[in-house]
Amino acid sequence: MSGTRIVVVKYLRALNIDTDLSARIIDILVRRPGYPAFSTISSCLIQCGVECEISKSEKPVFCDDLYISRIKADDFKVVLMIQADTERVKFLTSEGEIVIDSFEHFCLEFGYETMKLSVPDFDMLKLRVQKLYDEEQNSKLIDGSITNIKRLSKLNEPPIYRFCRFFSIYFSYVFIKLKIHPNYITFFWFLSIAAASFCFSRGSTEAYRIAAALLIMLGYTFDCSDGEVARVTNKYSKIGGYLDTIIHWVSGLLIILGVTWGIYNERRDPGILKIGLICVLGDSIFTYIYGQLNSWRNKNSTYGLFHPIFLPLVWLFPIDLNLFLAGAIFNQLQTALKIWEIASLSLATIMVCLFFLQEYVEEKKG
Repeated sequence: MSGTRIVVVKYLRALNIDTDLSARIIDILVRRPGYPAFSTISSCLIQCGVECEISKSEKPVFCDDLYISRIKADDFKVVLMIQADTERVKFLTSEGEIVIDSFEHFCLEFGYETMKLSVPDFDMLKLRVQKLYDEEQNSKLIDGSITNIKRLSKLNEPPIYRFCRFFSIYFSYVFIKLKIHPNYITFFWFLSIAAASFCFSRGSTEAYRIAAALLIMLGYTFDCSDGEVARVTNKYSKIGGYLDTIIHWVSGLLIILGVTWGIYNERRDPGILKIGLICVLGDSIFTYIYGQLNSWRNKNSTYGLFHPIFLPLVWLFPIDLNLFLAGAIFNQLQTALKIWEIASLSLATIMVCLFFLQEYVEEKKG
């Protein structure tokens, strides 16, 4: 097969096709079923935009242009005719050997069936090759095995996610088999959190609490799975990254709203609504400014000094969801809400101070 590639590459170069484009054509060609059959090569080149004119004649045609000749239909071999005249023929075989033979013997061996190659439009050739190359890249076999999913899973992350990886890899295996895009899995994650919020809003009865807890865990699992599927299938997108960030932010707020409304319906205490509002405010400020500061961590030494202090905090992430998950399991949702009221305001205050410290240091430097 390597000899056939040599033959085709020499033809492509003789047709003034540059090296990079030739390499892409060869990459497309060798992945085709039936390669190195003569029919496979000709059909691939035609798809790329190379005109292939097959001719049969009772007399041999001497080539002012380049030709590929088929040796035998059952051998699927091709040769490159380098030189030819009435006395001798010089050609490169599909095994990569240069052979000089008599013209008479060559005609007996090869017959008069030949294929002439030409490129009528190089711009069209580039467009077609790029399209075919992209299709070939997207259709490459994906290793969606459990072992490969585990290999590509993140390792250094909060404990709750490390726990959920034991389940998410099997979800990812199914999603890859069903060819479900990672963005849809991210949407499943959002639906799980929204459903958990709804369960919390229905009250603190055991059935609703357990259902909400399971849905939060399912949301974590989907959160792990969308990244795993994206890494295995190499289907990354900016939209996916934005969706992930938005849902991380919104999920905490949804759970706070659900818990607040559920407790308020049971107690009819307006103070619960005030606590819920403070939680939403503190959660939003903390999440937003933490994200901003974290994006500066590698660019700015000032914030970098504070990063080790927050490492223990990172291992509790997502703090809000984990807190309400524990509240659901131990039937302490109101306690969890009050704890998050104090914790979110405290963390938000620290983040605001760090933010202004960062701005102050930058202004002094300027």
